[in-house]
Amino acid sequence: MTAADYYDICAICYRTIQAEGYDTLSPKEQFCRHHEGRDGNLRQLPDNDPKAFAEWAVRRVSHQFEICNVWLTLAVRPEEKGTHLMLSGSVELHMPELVRIMIALRQSGVPVTFCDGQMIAEWIREQDRVALSPGIYIAESYDRKNAPGTNIKTCDLPPDERFEELIRRVDWEPIPPSSRFIGEESQ
Repeated sequence: MTAADYYDICAICYRTIQAEGYDTLSPKEQFCRHHEGRDGNLRQLPDNDPKAFAEWAVRRVSHQFEICNVWLTLAVRPEEKGTHLMLSGSVELHMPELVRIMIALRQSGVPVTFCDGQMIAEWIREQDRVALSPGIYIAESYDRKNAPGTNIKTCDLPPDERFEELIRRVDWEPIPPSSRFIGEESQ
């Protein structure tokens, strides 16, 4: 694989979501337009040098595989039989775009793994586990470590008329007593 090949694959993603310039810019220009800049010097590589691209791909520079600002990642993994790509992104905010991109890449014959595919399939079938946190927690601090087996960190509560349905569908986990309140009853 070369940088030009990678740009061509990125262009499939941009075309699928109709990103700005998808129909007027070259694949490399599209990448430069939508990548936020920390690409590990990909833009400086010769477009058609597979060795230079392979060396770039194994460097693992922070953010080098983000192809659309910070929500879409197309990581490269060189292997003995070629190059494998891994698609991931901000599932909570961009699920429809991710699914459309994955379909477009597969239909184009691109060897890609969808890193969030199982989670999205469970979400669509309503078989996912959602962590509901008490209001006293900051959403970012109540993550998957605190709610093992869950796929989504935050949840908007539905309107009141659906709240009873939500309560019936929840598998409630035991809540350990807070040490803050132990012994306060006797005071």
